[in-house]
Amino acid sequence: MLRGSNPQFRRESAEFSTTLEDQSLYFWDWDMNEALYLVPLIRVLPTSDDNHACFIYDRMEADGVRWLSYHYGGPELPHEPAEAELQEVIADLDEPAAEDAGARSS
Repeated sequence: MLRGSNPQFRRESAEFSTTLEDQSLYFWDWDMNEALYLVPLIRVLPTSDDNHACFIYDRMEADGVRWLSYHYGGPELPHEPAEAELQEVIADLDEPAAEDAGARSS
């Protein structure tokens, strides 16, 4: 669990009304037993110093996904291939922009 400005995770158990996926992030209201899945634009990834940090999707590049972290001060992470779910989310986000560009050129 990551809460507030402290980048360290606190381990805590909770029961939810549905099964949550491993290696996924969720928003959780303390007063409810439901969690909201967070699309994979935010990741908790291992760093070169054997810690974990929060990274935010920046952009797709030829050699993979570029992730940024504003609280990890170490060397940049190597790019990684984008899995299908991330590619789908990015395509969905780009779709309205492509439709708007088509409408302006008509």
